[in-house]
Amino acid sequence: MVFATQVSPAEVEAAPDHAKRKLALLLIWIFVLMIFVECFTRFLHNHRKITLTVEQSIRDAIAIRPATNKKQTLFVGNSLIFMDVTQPALQDAMGRDYLVHTTGVVGSTYYDWQYGFRALFKRGSRPDVIVFAISPSQYLRAPSVTPMIISQLWTNSEIFAYRSEQNLNLTNFSELLFERYSTFFALRDIVRIYARKVIPGFTNLVGVWARATPSKPTENQVPSTEIYVEKLRRLVQSVPPGTRFLLLIPPTNQPNDTAAEPYLRAAASELGIPVEEPVKEYQWPSAKFQPDAYHLNNSSAIEYSRLVGVDVAHLLDPQADNAAGTSRGGQ
Repeated sequence: MVFATQVSPAEVEAAPDHAKRKLALLLIWIFVLMIFVECFTRFLHNHRKITLTVEQSIRDAIAIRPATNKKQTLFVGNSLIFMDVTQPALQDAMGRDYLVHTTGVVGSTYYDWQYGFRALFKRGSRPDVIVFAISPSQYLRAPSVTPMIISQLWTNSEIFAYRSEQNLNLTNFSELLFERYSTFFALRDIVRIYARKVIPGFTNLVGVWARATPSKPTENQVPSTEIYVEKLRRLVQSVPPGTRFLLLIPPTNQPNDTAAEPYLRAAASELGIPVEEPVKEYQWPSAKFQPDAYHLNNSSAIEYSRLVGVDVAHLLDPQADNAAGTSRGGQ
């Protein structure tokens, strides 16, 4: 036996309105959740010292303007600038004729700075000298960019240029735009790290997953002089004629950097770019490095900064009597 339910015409007419109310309520809840997540991320942002320090260094770089009697010198790069050099030691080593600025963005890539230099000068920055430092092997990595650079330095022009030149799909392109304007999207990787810490046993579980499914090796480009010439040329093209461009090769004690360095040097020589390397690869023992065997420890970073400052000042003005002393190693 089949029972039929009678539905009145009024109920039929009211059904769409009821569905609309439910949809509106759902959208309101989603909007409220988005606001909460954004505010919570902003709270984390405002209490994370490393993030605030990096953002301030980017603002300082953008604010650089010509000085009447001093050379504005900007050291930029990734963690090898943030952790391996210190501004006070650089300033002391280079002397009173220079105003030294450091902008090291942890995790930043070659592509961050290829487009970042465009944005930097477009936004009015005018250093007399830029000293750029990432490791030789990092020039060869697949295209990728860092939310910190996108949110704090890039403009929409760089985002659209990166999309066009790297052929990004719509998903990746929209992520860049969200990272430009949303604190949550810019810091979502950090939020994940904090979230994982409050889940009991999650770190151990991730270790089990990692051992069960080994990650695929990163497909880097094979080093060649031609690749480095093209990449360095793109960097130099973003630097205006009044700014001198230098390369700094920090020690990392990594075999892939040792293998790639000759090609980087050959490319720089072909383009007429000065290269500074006060400490050669494997010149310093492992005791001078942090437990990660990649970044210098605090005392070594100060020592290294002094060597860098002396060498750069001598390169910029070979006749100057640099009171900081004579550099060891040299180029």
